[in-house]
Amino acid sequence: MPMRIEELNEQYNRYTNKNKNRDITSLSQSTNRNLIMNKKKSKKLIKNKKLKKQKNNSNSQTNLKTIITITVIICLLILSGLSIIILYFIKRRKQDEEQDLINEPKKSNIDSIISTINDETSENSLSSKEKTKSANVQSNFLDDDM
Repeated sequence: MPMRIEELNEQYNRYTNKNKNRDITSLSQSTNRNLIMNKKKSKKLIKNKKLKKQKNNSNSQTNLKTIITITVIICLLILSGLSIIILYFIKRRKQDEEQDLINEPKKSNIDSIISTINDETSENSLSSKEKTKSANVQSNFLDDDM
């Protein structure tokens, strides 16, 4: 039973086609596996990157929150300190004004007493020239009487 050449060619073609198909399928399967693995890896990498970004974002957000709270606290402390200083100066000014009001009548009384004493002493006391003149005048009167 010899085969014809045509049949042999067909069988050969079938066999080579099967092998090609097998090679192609095996290649396609391996590439599919590789692609699937690569996709999984890339998905994992993307997830990891997203997680890192979220962590960094959350860290930066918490850092911003703490910075903002600290600055608000510092501002409040500064404002309260300034208000206390302003109130102190206002209170001190009032005390100075009250002290001035108390001291003014005393000063005016003392000034009036001093001025009256000065007036009296100036009227009562004569200069040395006036004293010698008055002594000479008195001695002249005494000499005339004798």
